[in-house]
Amino acid sequence: ASLEYKRKTLAQLLEIYQIEGGATLVMLDGFLETLEFRMERRAGYRKVWFGGSGPDETIFELDLNGDEPSLKIDSEAVRLRVGDVYLIEGDIYIRQALLTRWFGLQSDFDRYAQSLTINSDYQLPFERRAERHDMQQRLRQGRMDATLDKVMDVPNRYKLATIPALDIVSTTNV
Repeated sequence: ASLEYKRKTLAQLLEIYQIEGGATLVMLDGFLETLEFRMERRAGYRKVWFGGSGPDETIFELDLNGDEPSLKIDSEAVRLRVGDVYLIEGDIYIRQALLTRWFGLQSDFDRYAQSLTINSDYQLPFERRAERHDMQQRLRQGRMDATLDKVMDVPNRYKLATIPALDIVSTTNV
């Protein structure tokens, strides 16, 4: 299925399944990677930062390794019921309605078009990256004043000596 956001297709091959009773399951890793959420990943375990930056970030922590699966959102335990989360061949699948609720998104799955459309009240990581890229392009073309508060979203009264040349994003797969 495809993943749509603001009338744009973000992914063509997102794994989404419908199970008995009409519930829709979304592959967690594909969903998070497409939206570029920062994630720590181990077998049966995911820790994800989303919804802001720095101290405003929300932390989602799912652990399927113990006797009882556990989920914490900002250190607050969330009760999981049977059928909320599935571990299929090492991949984690979560009910669409719960996944989008837990990540503060709105979603709609069109089974005929095989399309999951999402909306967000906060800026998603891929949008922040694209905004930084656009800012760098405008700076390189000399179309704006290069100040730290515009480039790095950090209030600062000093001018940059040079135009930033790198946008570094680091991920680790432990």
